[in-house]
Amino acid sequence: MKQEGIDKKATSWKPFYWGIAIAASIALIARVFLFIQDAEEPRQKIAQQRTPTMQILSAEATAIDQPDKSIALSEKDEYAIVEAKQHSSSELPAEVTHQTAEEKVHDCGEITPYFPGGDRALQEFVKNNLRYPDLAMEYGVRGRVIMAFKVDSTGQASDFKPVKFLLSYDTLYMNRIPVERHSALKQQIDALLGEEGIRILSLMPRWTPGSVFGKAVSMKYYLPITFNVTDAERQTYLTHQVGEPF
Repeated sequence: MKQEGIDKKATSWKPFYWGIAIAASIALIARVFLFIQDAEEPRQKIAQQRTPTMQILSAEATAIDQPDKSIALSEKDEYAIVEAKQHSSSELPAEVTHQTAEEKVHDCGEITPYFPGGDRALQEFVKNNLRYPDLAMEYGVRGRVIMAFKVDSTGQASDFKPVKFLLSYDTLYMNRIPVERHSALKQQIDALLGEEGIRILSLMPRWTPGSVFGKAVSMKYYLPITFNVTDAERQTYLTHQVGEPF
């Protein structure tokens, strides 16, 4: 009789133990779910911050009609330079890939070429030597031209070439000529701005060359040149040269 009483008592506690076990299982599952969710949130934030390069380039192309006022290297320039590097690399003739170590022009290095006085001095040099082409002034052209060149192991800059144009135009002036002439006019303006970029860069003093493993080497360099005429400057030009204000 005593044994039977003990068995009944043990049996009466079984629902209680099962309840504890079920509650513990639910709590464990909840903690695992919250852990996974907390780990997933940072990855989602990182993924949202990583905008594809081509998407940014497309967005910048759409916004090109809004010219920048700054001459500092912007995010738009950085993406344009990346695109220009890829384009110029695809155009290299086959024999260039067989250059010797002395002749090789590096895309980058431990230390990049350095203009005397640094980036700010380089920007001021370009700004002080820039001459606005008349045709670009007349049609209110604003924006940037990405120039590519080489700085050799002695610091001498050469091989200047415009590789990307990021420009806007005065649409009122552009609409004065037939639409079929717009393309030819823009090409003419591109050529003038490219020539001006080459003229400015050819005036540069000797640079401090870039280096790889502590050795001075020839290295490519990409520089945006800003063309940003003010409204007052353009109005003065149009009044004196064209005979009418804009």
